[in-house]
Amino acid sequence: MPKVLSKLSRFTLSSRQRQMAATTRKAGDEAREGRQWRRAAEAYAAYLKIRPDDFGIWVQLGHMRKEAGEFDLANSAYERALRLKPNDDDLLLSLGHLRKLQNKTEEAAAFYVKAARDGANAHALKELRSAWFPESLRSSAISQLNAQDSKAEAIVGRALDGISLISALGFVPGASRGKLRMTGYDPQILLRLPPKIASAPVLALQITFDRDSLLTDQGTLFLDVGDGFNSQDYILLDYPDEPRCTVELLIAAPQAIRAIRWDPAEGEASSFELHHIRCHAIRSIDELIAKIDDGRRAEEEDRARSSSVPSIDQIRDGLLPFFQKGRLTNSDRQIMQPFLPPWKERGHGYAHWLHLYGNPTDRDFQRMDELITAMNWRPRFSFVMPVYNTPPQLLTEVMEAMLAQNYPDFEICIADDCSTDPRIQEILQTYAELDKRVKIIKRNINGHISLCSNSAAKLATGDYIVLVDHDDLVPPYALFVLATYLNRFPDARIVFSDEDKISMSGDRFDPYFKSCYNQFLMYGHNMVSHLGVYHRPLFEAVGGFRKGLEGSQDYDLFLRCSERIDPHQIIHIPHVLYHWRQVPGSTAISADQKDYAIMAARSAIGGHLERLGRPLASIEGHAPGNSAIAVPRELDTSVSIIIPTRNGVDLLDDCLASIARHNPENIEILIVDNDSDEKDTLSYLAGVANRYATLNIQVIAAPGPFNFSAINNLAAARATGEILCFLNNDTEVMAPAWLDRARGLLAIGDVGIVGARLLYPDQSIQHFGLVTGMYDHHVAGGVHLFENSHGYGYFSKHRMISEFTAVTAACLFVRRQDFEAIGGFEPQLAVGYNDVDLCLKMRALGRRVLCDPAIQLVHKESKSRGGDISPEKSARLDGEALWMTGRWGDRLAEDPYYSPNLSIYRPDFALAYPPRQPWPWDSEDDKPSVASGAIVRAPRFVSPGNKGDQGYLAICAILKNEAINILEWIAYHRAIGVEKFYLYDNNSTDHVQYLLASLIREGIVDLIPWPINPGQVEAYDDFADRHRHGWTWAAFIDLDEFVNPFGRESLVEWLEGFTDASAIAIQWVNFGPNGHDVPPSGLLIESYTTRLCDDHVMHGHVKTIVRMADYHRAQGPHSFHVHGRVVDEYGEEIDQSTNYGLMQPKPHRAICINHYYTRSRQEWQNKIDRGLADHASTSQTVRNPAWIDIYERDATISDDRITKFAEATRKVMSELNLPMGPQYSESRK
Repeated sequence: MPKVLSKLSRFTLSSRQRQMAATTRKAGDEAREGRQWRRAAEAYAAYLKIRPDDFGIWVQLGHMRKEAGEFDLANSAYERALRLKPNDDDLLLSLGHLRKLQNKTEEAAAFYVKAARDGANAHALKELRSAWFPESLRSSAISQLNAQDSKAEAIVGRALDGISLISALGFVPGASRGKLRMTGYDPQILLRLPPKIASAPVLALQITFDRDSLLTDQGTLFLDVGDGFNSQDYILLDYPDEPRCTVELLIAAPQAIRAIRWDPAEGEASSFELHHIRCHAIRSIDELIAKIDDGRRAEEEDRARSSSVPSIDQIRDGLLPFFQKGRLTNSDRQIMQPFLPPWKERGHGYAHWLHLYGNPTDRDFQRMDELITAMNWRPRFSFVMPVYNTPPQLLTEVMEAMLAQNYPDFEICIADDCSTDPRIQEILQTYAELDKRVKIIKRNINGHISLCSNSAAKLATGDYIVLVDHDDLVPPYALFVLATYLNRFPDARIVFSDEDKISMSGDRFDPYFKSCYNQFLMYGHNMVSHLGVYHRPLFEAVGGFRKGLEGSQDYDLFLRCSERIDPHQIIHIPHVLYHWRQVPGSTAISADQKDYAIMAARSAIGGHLERLGRPLASIEGHAPGNSAIAVPRELDTSVSIIIPTRNGVDLLDDCLASIARHNPENIEILIVDNDSDEKDTLSYLAGVANRYATLNIQVIAAPGPFNFSAINNLAAARATGEILCFLNNDTEVMAPAWLDRARGLLAIGDVGIVGARLLYPDQSIQHFGLVTGMYDHHVAGGVHLFENSHGYGYFSKHRMISEFTAVTAACLFVRRQDFEAIGGFEPQLAVGYNDVDLCLKMRALGRRVLCDPAIQLVHKESKSRGGDISPEKSARLDGEALWMTGRWGDRLAEDPYYSPNLSIYRPDFALAYPPRQPWPWDSEDDKPSVASGAIVRAPRFVSPGNKGDQGYLAICAILKNEAINILEWIAYHRAIGVEKFYLYDNNSTDHVQYLLASLIREGIVDLIPWPINPGQVEAYDDFADRHRHGWTWAAFIDLDEFVNPFGRESLVEWLEGFTDASAIAIQWVNFGPNGHDVPPSGLLIESYTTRLCDDHVMHGHVKTIVRMADYHRAQGPHSFHVHGRVVDEYGEEIDQSTNYGLMQPKPHRAICINHYYTRSRQEWQNKIDRGLADHASTSQTVRNPAWIDIYERDATISDDRITKFAEATRKVMSELNLPMGPQYSESRK
């Protein structure tokens, strides 16, 4: 049975497998009782395919084969059992019996001796003394038990230091002193640790011996941790290719080890001379680190191996807690051992991580069964797999892996691409006969992978197609996790997961922990890849795979599918659901294994860029198997380069010289001088414009305390370029086409900011993107830090253009129009995090933030400078971090472009302990990581209050300094049935957050910072992106608008009459100031009761209530595009292809929106001062101050219909402990 299947069998079996196992086991038992040996053997063999670790049934299979006279097959079954329990005396006895039947007397005697010696088996002793054995062999065997062992054991005993001997089996003394010759099957030395050494956290073991030419290159060290020696607890020992062999290893938690068994090799005739077996206790972490470090210096490891073993820091961090613990257990040992040499295979750090977080228990599988039963929707999946001459073992393994799924609603669709190996059809037909969910088709001609995959897909009937290669594996919970995420995101059209690689021996390594979908990274490599899942109608709509793109056919499929769906319909699952097989010629071994695949990828990307109309081209990348993008069209967009400086003339001159070296065109440079006082600097600044005449330099004075944000904002206000480049004075430009790259990328409408790859002078990486939530403040920090810029790093990501949440302002390009729209840099952030805040605001506009490795500069920031460590600087940074947390809330805690499986305390993509996104069976809530990418243009502004994010009716509104009546507005709408309020705060200064604090805690209000202009439409789309699945209806109104269902008892009751509408437009009723110069003290709805006449044009404005499942986008503050019908309050359809925000007024039918446009004269003036939320801050559009007099004059119609809800409003305010009357901010008291 393949080792991989053995490892898979450790997982709890699916219900289908459990049933099949029980059936075949029962059939075998019944046949055995009826003495039907061959029939019993067949049944047991079928059972063992499902449960390959069942020692007892392997033994029974051997018995049945032996009884049937099939001695070779019996021997195979016994030997398979022997691998599970090498010292089982009954099994050894059975092997002796088998050899006896085969008339192999010497081998029979050897097994009987071993059974008698290891287990004191009386039957074995009886056999050895029987007359069947020749007298000479019988005497030899008996004496071997008595005398010969003692001689071999004496040789071993003399070589021991710090460890004691239990026995030495399968040896006889050699020709010279100290030499041991192996006499037969499985020679072994059993050892016991003395208590004093065993009490240490780690044991150092050294074995030195001289070998002969017949000794194999590898031995095994078995550990007895309480269950005897078995195939699970062992360490492989590589012997050096030298006559004198020294093997050194470290063993974790020796307290948990009852005995150690060294099996030098297998086979007869080989011999070795044992010099010593030494044990040494390691009791401190420093001693351990020194030991490991010495070993590393002594042995020069190849690059692939040294890059995959744990670092010294990882070893120290991982093992220190165990050195501080008292008694260590076997569980501790399993966690510790992967950190210790020898690191036999790549990924031992990952193996340790998997041990902790990646292996579900039986209880976990039971929980999965419960969750499957409780699912609201059970999507059906179709595995689609092309097959061509797959090695039979690998084909069997992938079939078993798919059939082992614990989620039952699936089918397996396979196309055989005219395989020439007849075994392929035999295997597939066998599975199809065993399970009706297996569907196969054999193609008549070989068409390669694209056409073959399409043939398999034509068999599919499921909701989603799951792509699997014919030699890879999926874990048994893969479909369960997929179904769970699809229940969270039912409109997902593409789903992809993390992946790792798996060796031929079943060891997992090299995990790719991905982020949410990153479109620009996709232009470098296929970040989606495996596991790839596609909504079947989407797959069929694009025509499936394309011929001619073989090798990158799935790459091309994704790109074409992505063009037809919204980004929020591409979901990432941050868990490994696919094991990519490492076989020769596979790109799982090396990305450059398939040249034709690389060329196909560039063709697919190029076609995609052309279809999108993006001014980019796909070209050869800077890492094996990857691509890059070129900006083929040169633009002359004007660029203003802003360089703050204070003294440091040498740095500034190097910077300017590097810019001039590349002959830039259509630029200006604004040097912002922040109080330089050195004579050389002042002289330099006075003449710098003449020194670099071609650079169009101005020097701007920015006196006062250093404030990075204020200095750059000052210069930006004076800049004339269409693009702003913020550049540190301690940088030097290395890339000649740096400005052309920025111009080309910012010509793409949805790109808002472009950052650069910055290097230290030693060519290591200083910056390539910022990740939110990093390091102690959990605000933001860099990744790729200190990596070799000429190397590849984590999946070559610093060599490819990519989207990030933020980039550093040490070199940052942005369109001036966008910079002004988001209010520039935040002056509250004088030094730290101002670039992060700027980027987050840009992301909130729906723009991408890119980091481009082709824009490369040297940044002379000191590599060893450290952080802000003085008390003053530390306090300042703490304050800025606190400010950022106040604005951005929990959104800083997780970055959509960084995996929750990676550490937020290290820049090198180290594993997170623990991961920040639990498995679905471990999760107490249903909230996925933002790395799932379910939120369009994420990350966005967010409120820490997120309770109750689902229900029937919510309100979304934008506000700025409207605290005065907000509590009544909330209470009123609560009284008519609104459950929750999502309030986007557009730079309020009236302390509204404190006024709403209790409502935020209760989950009634989410207050979302929204510091952008224009911001209203963007806020509405943001709300929809986040909550389209949580709410049935949402009203999009302002804080001076009260929905008045005067003809019903509640708004909910009124909405129930609109079953087939996707949106309902409700007209205004506009009220005047009612003679109030200052805000009245009572309820607003009782204080303003006169309105404009019925046919007044202002009443034609509408606001809209939208069915959220049908939301498409906002046209403006008043009107929306939806997937369905927009109707008025009469149910008559409205043409949504036009902006229906202003219509011909109609008489109201049971509902209107009371619009308190002016309220008191004081409030009107405040309204004028704060501007318009749906206009840019630079807009010349303002409210007409004369409207207050017009409304005072014309609003004469009495209308108190809304007062029917006054008492209900008061009741809600009382229940929520809200103060009555207008609420003034502290600044107005």
